[in-house]
Amino acid sequence: MKNYLTVLEESLIKKIEVLEKIKKATFAQKDLLSEKDLDLKAFDSYVDEKDAYISELTKLDEGFDTLYKRVSSELEANKAAYSEEITRLKELVTRVTELSSAIEAQEARNRDAVTKYFAGAKKRIAAGRRSNQAALDYYKSSIGYNGENSGMMDQKK
Repeated sequence: MKNYLTVLEESLIKKIEVLEKIKKATFAQKDLLSEKDLDLKAFDSYVDEKDAYISELTKLDEGFDTLYKRVSSELEANKAAYSEEITRLKELVTRVTELSSAIEAQEARNRDAVTKYFAGAKKRIAAGRRSNQAALDYYKSSIGYNGENSGMMDQKK
């Protein structure tokens, strides 16, 4: 039973390590989003990095859940015998929860920043199109272009 508890503890420690990596990448994305010119390649690389970490985290969760189901009845029946290990596991779970909450909060802030960035980019593109259209309209009016292609008109009467 002690071996199972050690494996559970190691699994939670690995999960904390992976969550720390996700947190680091998330805050790196925040830093990128605060720059005037967003480096989309770097931002995407952090997304890919986090995706790999999330896959690893999912595997750790599945392994932890499987093992915990196997030993949970024994832990419940003998709480006193395993009180020290249970306390340690609770501390680790608390740390996992804290990290998860911090990551979720920063992800929400990042999502808002990305939304603002792309809304601004959309406005800049629209403004560019309007100025291009205005320049084209000015050019057409200055050369007397009225929409007909005079070179292709049949001049016969």
